[in-house]
Amino acid sequence: MRGLFAALLIAAALIAAWGLRAEEAWDDAYITYQYAKHAADGAGIVYFPGDPPSQGSTTMLFTLLIAGALRLGMEAESAAFALNTGGVALIVTAAYLLGGQVTRRPFWRGLIAVLPALMPFVIFHQASGMETNFWTGLTLLTAALLASAPRTRGRVSLFAALGFLLCLTRPDSAVFVGVWWLLLLIENRRQNFPLFALFTAAGLLYVLGLRAYFGDFLPNAFYVKVGSTDGVGYGFAFARTFLISPLVLWGMWTLRRSPVLRWTAPLFMLILFYTVSSPLVGMGFRFFHPLTCVCALYAACGVVRLAEHPPALIRRRALGLRGAQIAGVALLLWVIAYPTVGVFQERAPISPLALRAWGHALAVVRPPISVAYGDAGMLPYFSGQRLIDFVGLAEPVIAREGSIRGADWIIDYVLDQQPELIGLYVDSAGQVTDGGHGVVGTAYSRLSARAAFQADYVHIGTLDYGWGYCAWFARADSPALTALQAAIHPLSVR
Repeated sequence: MRGLFAALLIAAALIAAWGLRAEEAWDDAYITYQYAKHAADGAGIVYFPGDPPSQGSTTMLFTLLIAGALRLGMEAESAAFALNTGGVALIVTAAYLLGGQVTRRPFWRGLIAVLPALMPFVIFHQASGMETNFWTGLTLLTAALLASAPRTRGRVSLFAALGFLLCLTRPDSAVFVGVWWLLLLIENRRQNFPLFALFTAAGLLYVLGLRAYFGDFLPNAFYVKVGSTDGVGYGFAFARTFLISPLVLWGMWTLRRSPVLRWTAPLFMLILFYTVSSPLVGMGFRFFHPLTCVCALYAACGVVRLAEHPPALIRRRALGLRGAQIAGVALLLWVIAYPTVGVFQERAPISPLALRAWGHALAVVRPPISVAYGDAGMLPYFSGQRLIDFVGLAEPVIAREGSIRGADWIIDYVLDQQPELIGLYVDSAGQVTDGGHGVVGTAYSRLSARAAFQADYVHIGTLDYGWGYCAWFARADSPALTALQAAIHPLSVR
């Protein structure tokens, strides 16, 4: 266990060394926090108190865990950071357990364990505040459990529980959990079928519960994001970046008869799933994150096998056994860990400070207002003001009806509600830009050209988010107009 302990210490040191902080969470994370906050307050899983329940977040378990932490007095950012830190610990632990199928030496197992934590995307997602590292850690730990023999009834029962939690964390987990169940039924149908039936029954009850509570078992993101982009391109970009690598392919070859490959290979179903569904892509290959760590695991296992048993030519005529091992470790560290340095030296502010400040500024605006803005998390979370979500993640009606009726219907729907404040992304010249989530993403310029918008709204300021500009427009007859102008003035760039 010394190797595991050392690997956990190194992973913790990496998180601290890069200065990652809970308050760096992305804007997207605050969508989940918003739901968690109202669940903790007893209002239900809603985006705004008084609204009907909605599935704007696709991570039910993470939402409920953060809601529980809020009830205990923690902040949502700190709770998410702690859960993801635990996820990194699970990634390291799972890699250590899987590495035990390759070598029994503590040093090599420790090396295999720590390498996934050195991946730049692990640290990248640690700062996001989203469920990505937590989900990945839970996934790899489940794979490690399955790879360890014998698969007794007790272990399969534990797998059933973990598999259910995985599907609650991210519903797309069902694609590889289903393959795991198939393998277990092939291996021992008599023992495992009753547990499979119990798992299936629990899943059906959960789906029926979603239907009863939300009115739909599909999350809003299904209507908003699925079919938005080229899923083939997303999958190919991932394969080109990670999978098609000499070290990874060599590792897969050396593991071809190992339970490590057998029980981690089902994770590649994620590529097939997202190729077919063509979602709006997840930043930093977020949807494929467990596979990112698995590729690092394959590479580490392959190099360890090669370092422990180098070819005779290398051992005798070139570097010698110890030299070959050192060279192998150095190569692996260079290929896997080096990109991390560049990623975090150039790290831009992940959470737009202007958006965070704007949310706090809106919190004191009275009387209460409604804000029309696309796919927002921080703004309603910090301000407490009601959001009308152009995209539909927080608006089930827009999510479902907009995908059928089109962008013009969404524009009419939003303008008919007469929000006091509307935010639209603009270029450096101040022109409204088209491009964003959902059906309305390519129609913002049409909204700004509407006669009702031109007549009723005035520009009060433009914020620089670091990665783009957002112009804010207030209703000319709003009782809060003066307060809005005063709130944005210190933050506006023009």
